Amino acid sequence: MVREGDILHELTADHALTAVTFSRIVALPVGDQERKTLVDEVTADLVRHSVTEEHYLYPLVHRLPGGAAIVDRELLSHRAVEALLSELASRTARTPDFDRLVAQLIEKVTRHNGEEEARIFPVLAEAVSPVRLFELGERARRLKALLVNRAEAIMRRPS
Repeated sequence: MVREGDILHELTADHALTAVTFSRIVALPVGDQERKTLVDEVTADLVRHSVTEEHYLYPLVHRLPGGAAIVDRELLSHRAVEALLSELASRTARTPDFDRLVAQLIEKVTRHNGEEEARIFPVLAEAVSPVRLFELGERARRLKALLVNRAEAIMRRPS
């Protein structure tokens, strides 16, 4: 069970925020500069989220039976998303491949988030104490508040 304030709640809330931003992007007409603004916004959100998972969620997952393989798969997913974000950073909303890259980003992130919520979060909710999950939620909130600079660095990274 996900409890308000725990790490699983924090990450699920991030997933919901990302889904809303993706919906806003898709609702705008092709070529609209607001699409690029929203992609830049979601980039910062996704980087903070990924770093939080890598610091606090994946060490928990690693301890589960078969957890090392799960973590490896999740980290590969993160690197694929970061590569797309880096490509998008150098594009405008009118660049010919912008919409294709956005569609790939939405598909990869949506699949990744769905898999975590369906397969990983329920197992952790049963395997890890509520006190520990809440403590990690507090740490996650603090870490996310400090990660603006990493998001900006990824956005500046050459493709």
